[in-house]
Amino acid sequence: GDFTDYYFGVSKEEARRNSKINDSYKADTAYSIGLNITADYRLTDNVALMAFLGVEKFSSEISDSPIVEDGVLYLVGVGAKYYF
Repeated sequence: GDFTDYYFGVSKEEARRNSKINDSYKADTAYSIGLNITADYRLTDNVALMAFLGVEKFSSEISDSPIVEDGVLYLVGVGAKYYF
C-alpha cells in the first residue's frame, strides 16, 4: 500500500499545486498483470538483435488515480546486444 501510494497517490497539497488534478487520492495495495514476448536473433558470435512486445494491466487502485490516464500499458522496443 505504501509503495502504491508513493507512486500513484495524490495529496491535497499536490492537487492544489496542479490545475489538471482536481482531487486527492490515496492508493491501496495494488497489482498488475502482464505478458511480454521477446525475440533474439544472433547475427555473429558477439552481436545479436532483439525485439520485445508487451502489455500490462493495472488494478483499479492504480488506474483510478488522477495522475494515470489509462489502466493498460503497451510496451514495444528493439535493441542490440554485444557479447564479450
